[in-house]
Amino acid sequence: LLSNVGGYHVMLWSRKDETVKRGLDSIEGRLKKFFVDKEKMSPAQMDQIVGRIKGTTDISQAAKNADFVIESVAENLDIKKEVFKKLDENAPANAILASNSSQLNITEMASATNRPDKVLGMHFSNPVGVMKLVEVVRGTLTSDETVDLVCAFSKKLGKEPVVCKDFSFGFVANRAYRALRMEAVQMLWERVASPQDIDKALKLGYNLPMGPLELGDFSGAWGT
Repeated sequence: LLSNVGGYHVMLWSRKDETVKRGLDSIEGRLKKFFVDKEKMSPAQMDQIVGRIKGTTDISQAAKNADFVIESVAENLDIKKEVFKKLDENAPANAILASNSSQLNITEMASATNRPDKVLGMHFSNPVGVMKLVEVVRGTLTSDETVDLVCAFSKKLGKEPVVCKDFSFGFVANRAYRALRMEAVQMLWERVASPQDIDKALKLGYNLPMGPLELGDFSGAWGT
């Protein structure tokens, strides 16, 4: 969505037709909700943006002309390595391969490719439409050039990049936020306050866009 709004042509890949359709429908729905309905964009502009995104279940078709790839499959290292191997086989040799993983080891993913210098993490914080942070996660063999290009790309999307290494589980933001979320759950368990008031207190007290309990529902964190 951000890349579309930024003027880039996007190819969305998923293994199943129904998830491709769901992804395309979600993008159009979010454009309407966050831009058109708030009069930040005209319906005609939305149609132009939607026209720049295509979907496919063929990974070779998706990757063959890509300059930049962002992987966002399930948080499972084996699955991600399988996807990176296929992307490496099908994307142009100069393409950068990024992962939106929130915690998994980037160096391990890069080991499935023949271009570890062009592999890194690009983790967007939720909710993506509100949060400015992008963690640019450097693998052991990620080149300075790749890091610089991804930082520049992040800024073009209106985000603020923070560069970190991949040996910290959860990188920077999630590693610190995990403690806050655990305390929110503990307070809920102890019935210190209602879920709504726990979130309200933390949002107001720490200037958060969403409370940790609400964010857990939004991101599906309780299932992990």
